[in-house]
Amino acid sequence: MFKNIRFNTLIGLSVISILSILIATGCNSMKVSSNNIAPKSTTQMLSLSCFETNADISLYKLDANTKQTDLLKTQITPGEFTPNVLSDDGNLYYPKRDSSGKFVQLFRYNLASRKEIQLTSLEKNDTVLVEYLDIDNETSKLFMRILRKNHDNSELAVYNIKTGKMDVFGDNDRDIEVLNFDICKDKKLVAVATYSKAENINKMDKANKNQLSLEPTQRNITIYDENGNIVKECKPINDFVTDISLSPDARLLLFSINTEWLDDSHSKKNIVCTQNVETGEIKQVLKSSDQYREIGNARFSADGKGFFYLATKPDAKSFVNNGGYTKVPNTIFYYDLQTKQSKEIWSANNKTITNYVVLDK
Repeated sequence: MFKNIRFNTLIGLSVISILSILIATGCNSMKVSSNNIAPKSTTQMLSLSCFETNADISLYKLDANTKQTDLLKTQITPGEFTPNVLSDDGNLYYPKRDSSGKFVQLFRYNLASRKEIQLTSLEKNDTVLVEYLDIDNETSKLFMRILRKNHDNSELAVYNIKTGKMDVFGDNDRDIEVLNFDICKDKKLVAVATYSKAENINKMDKANKNQLSLEPTQRNITIYDENGNIVKECKPINDFVTDISLSPDARLLLFSINTEWLDDSHSKKNIVCTQNVETGEIKQVLKSSDQYREIGNARFSADGKGFFYLATKPDAKSFVNNGGYTKVPNTIFYYDLQTKQSKEIWSANNKTITNYVVLDK
């Protein structure tokens, strides 16, 4: 259930993002509304965050049909590689370090006036880190993964753009870490992927002590309505899940599995799977190949007929930015679930896509 954010004080910043997710303990069946949904526009818009040669994060809007990109904003954010940008009625919403340089907060930037406003703060929202954004424009709700100053675990919060009020999903369990989430705007549902920090630490200690390969921590996915009420607990999955996406009809979960970071080369894999929300049935859809390397960040398209994903092409040339970081440009692709074929959507030299959002999903 929702709990209101508390306004205490303390501590500094936590870090990073890894992701992961998963699935369900097939209990209560999820009720999916049978209301008629207006046909979606054939235009498919994405927002992209790109890490570039000058250590800037550049924010683009991409028309996936025409492959036209519009540069919306460039900001210098040394050490910040994974902000997500959202566009709504001429506004961008993104995480950025505040004036203190210690905390990453939520900001809004109006494209017409070119004015930037900080929306969250340590004093107002007890927030020290904001990341991974998505928005439901119809309800004016902005969803984001956050870290609060008295908490060691990431949580999912919803920020009401009209009122400025922020609430947090969950039951305040300090052991539960939010890895990733996705919203289904048609059904007003939110899929949240979590895992147990204690279990994860135990698995790492066991692997180190016994010189064994690291076993994945169980990933759980809970589906909420947008008010924070639990709709369904999905079946758990034991694998190195990094991203999830919920289909527009809320019947399928899409998830990416990535073990590229493991030392044991025999265990490395990058695959994309679907899971039936009701039955828990899992199907492998796509896996890394010589043509599509390091696939991940899979997200359903607005019509649910396919999904976008990031991958590295074999001929991609690495670049070094002004901060001394070496990066390899990646490409955004689209996979058609019916034809089982991928097509290239967009890439650029000396740019790496750090994150993206399907704007009208």
